[in-house]
Amino acid sequence: MQRSDLAIKLMSVVLFLAIAAYIGIYIYNKTEGKVVTAPVLAYSSEETGRAAGFVVRREQTLPRRAGTATVVVSEGEKVAKDQTLAVFYQGEDALEKASRIRALQLAVEEAEAANRARSTQQDAERAVLALASAVAQRDFAGLDAVSLSVKRSVLAQGGMGVSDTELAALKSQLNQLIEENAGADVLSAPVSGVFSGITDGYEHVGPEALSGLTPSALRALFSDSQRVAADTHGKIVTGIEWYFAAVMDSQDALRLAVGSEAAVRFTGGISAVIPMKVRSVGEAEGNSAVVLFSAKTNMTDVLTARSLEAEVLFSRCEGLAIPTQAVYQDGEQPYIYLLTAMRAEKVKIEPIAQVGDMTIVKTGAETGTALRAGAQVIVSAKEEIYDGKVMDR
Repeated sequence: MQRSDLAIKLMSVVLFLAIAAYIGIYIYNKTEGKVVTAPVLAYSSEETGRAAGFVVRREQTLPRRAGTATVVVSEGEKVAKDQTLAVFYQGEDALEKASRIRALQLAVEEAEAANRARSTQQDAERAVLALASAVAQRDFAGLDAVSLSVKRSVLAQGGMGVSDTELAALKSQLNQLIEENAGADVLSAPVSGVFSGITDGYEHVGPEALSGLTPSALRALFSDSQRVAADTHGKIVTGIEWYFAAVMDSQDALRLAVGSEAAVRFTGGISAVIPMKVRSVGEAEGNSAVVLFSAKTNMTDVLTARSLEAEVLFSRCEGLAIPTQAVYQDGEQPYIYLLTAMRAEKVKIEPIAQVGDMTIVKTGAETGTALRAGAQVIVSAKEEIYDGKVMDR
């Protein structure tokens, strides 16, 4: 009896394995070579032209005075006409007072910042109480406004409060020291603009000097090694417009239309993509020409720069790459089949470029479909596709 039971169990196992093998072979034969898919890939390309040149601004140098200077403005700070930029002191006593004045100025600034933080903290407390009251009374009509007030005030607060008496005492000491030092030599801004303490000797080169330059003339304009005058104490950059005179390949330069806007991506000293206006395209000299760009933004980024390299972006293409073999045509509307959950989903596409055997299309986020990078597109199938199902012919 035991032998009979063992034989039955062995036969059951053998039968089970045989059925499993048969099913596996059947599925393999039905699917192998039937459907070929490929992943949808993210695609990005751009066409650029190299540019190397010089930054030009309207700059006015500042004269240095005798004595030890204490600069009271920051690099890149906007200043008004007649605003004090630096104070020059004579002797050790005057210099010591200058140090105390600067320390008190910083203390006053910190105290005022602390008071603003204290005021913000009080606003935060009132906002939290208002929110708690609204929730307790189940008054949800203005809940959004109250919540927004809480976010703004709580996230903005910081620092410790300083009493008004302490702040007044600091200001009193500061004013007293300034009065005692009233005889010090003061450097004021001759014009309004942006202050910089860095000069390189080329401040005299203005936009008017850039007209009709060839590449060799542009290099010559900035080739002479000049010494910064000993009596120079920084500069004021006036106006908001600045210029980039760049040498480019003459064929690239011809692609730029005067008056149009170009995206210029600077590298090296600064890293920024700045929309700039094409002011002029010079005559070709050999294989290169001078292109003059201008911008009214990012002045602080290029405030201390003179020689820069950049790339001018002519075109940019971003989308999804799919094999052209997978694209079908339904009248004028192309489409593909995506393999999702073992079903073929018909998806309309909007081609934007052809690169080799790949078609570049807009993303699903742009067209409102399920098409995205990483999805599986059906490249070929040895079956017909009916109603989303892959059927044998």
